[in-house]
Amino acid sequence: MRNNFLSKIFRNKYFLLVMQLITITTFFILISGSLYVGPGNNYKLTKILQHTNLPNLLVWSYWFSLIVIIAIFFGRFWCSICPMELVISIFNRFGLKKEPGKFIKSGWVITILYTIILIFGIHVFLIQWIPSRMALYMLSLLSIVIIVSLIWEKRTFCNYICPIGFLLKLYSLFSTIRIKNKNQEVCANCKTKDCISAKRHYNFMKRSCTSNVNPPDLKYQTDCILCGQCIKTCPHDNLKIGYSKPSLKKIANLNFSSSEIAFTLIIAGLVAWEILFKWEVARGIYLAPHYFISNLFNFTGTLYKIDKALLFFIIYPSVIFLIFSLLMKVLSKKSLKNCLGNITVSILPIIVVMHLLSAILIMIEHSVYIKLAVSDPIGLNTANAILNKEIIINKAELLPWLITLVCITLPVIGLIISYKIIKLRNNNKAQKSIALLTSFVYFALYEFSMIGWRFDLIEPFLKTCH
Repeated sequence: MRNNFLSKIFRNKYFLLVMQLITITTFFILISGSLYVGPGNNYKLTKILQHTNLPNLLVWSYWFSLIVIIAIFFGRFWCSICPMELVISIFNRFGLKKEPGKFIKSGWVITILYTIILIFGIHVFLIQWIPSRMALYMLSLLSIVIIVSLIWEKRTFCNYICPIGFLLKLYSLFSTIRIKNKNQEVCANCKTKDCISAKRHYNFMKRSCTSNVNPPDLKYQTDCILCGQCIKTCPHDNLKIGYSKPSLKKIANLNFSSSEIAFTLIIAGLVAWEILFKWEVARGIYLAPHYFISNLFNFTGTLYKIDKALLFFIIYPSVIFLIFSLLMKVLSKKSLKNCLGNITVSILPIIVVMHLLSAILIMIEHSVYIKLAVSDPIGLNTANAILNKEIIINKAELLPWLITLVCITLPVIGLIISYKIIKLRNNNKAQKSIALLTSFVYFALYEFSMIGWRFDLIEPFLKTCH
């Protein structure tokens, strides 16, 4: 019944187009509401303005959090209504339609771009704090999409360049929604193959798949962006969108490329930064090497920020990945790349679950600003009022016991899924043992930090250390 309902929606000629028109309109409204909004050189005001400017609050606290949550449970549904996909489908028709080269297809462009955004965009230029810089970032992204669409074929940007798309691709491994065929024989006997026909690639409506997958026979749903075009174009009405239990066996059999390993490593750093900073003790331990290096080399300004970002997003996760991978290599006699891939697949469920927790916590914590941001969308007056203590923000949690339960339970769920995947993976005993050890260390890191944060274990921890 639910499958039929979903298929009817996706088969509708105008449903996704209307959704994309709504998202692209929203995209430009968000830009117009933030383009000329900045705090000047007032750092304290900057930290507040990120929450009081409505477009900034919606993008960083709710949009990004929601697409992570949606990807985990429902696949790459965001991609199907993304305004960039609409832009691509328009400009593709007039472009050069060149095939992307090996380097673009390798996944390294996405990994490098995501790293640049995290280090320079987030940490140096503070695009998540300063509304005007967020608007420039969004306009830059739109420009890149148009240029790529005019040069390369099909969904080159979605498939090989979009950093959000790569993230959602990883997380959609655990989703419950996918494209299916109703009858395998109908697809096998189909003469026209409209769902993959090159003649239909650039149709505005009822176009064939431009994500380089075969819709009737999807081994993994991760490359499918759920645009529904194949459902519309099938002359036999033989494709549908429906629910499907995630296959841990398929995930266990994954062999990640070097770029996917590197991308997952960076995501691991991002998630650790978001979660471990909740507990003051973990934050202090995490920041100690950064303070030491910065003082030793007298880093200030931009260099100070770059050093911090490099430690968080590259060096810390690289050290953990390499320690366990080298240990696995020594004991199992496998190649380093094989071991890195094993470690990546093994801890991926914990990374995904902790990113889910981070997204939930961000939305809850920042919900206190929604009413203020709606009443003053630009947010400068509200930010100044908060800074001058004319407005007091009440950050008391609603149902704190429930939040504590979620914080402590989700890492356990991630560990259980990791354990099941490791058992299913075709590895020798040494590889499985090291993979389990790595997963447990990652689990313990997050679980202990969550317990410390939720039960305020600062003084007991310090007393234990003394």
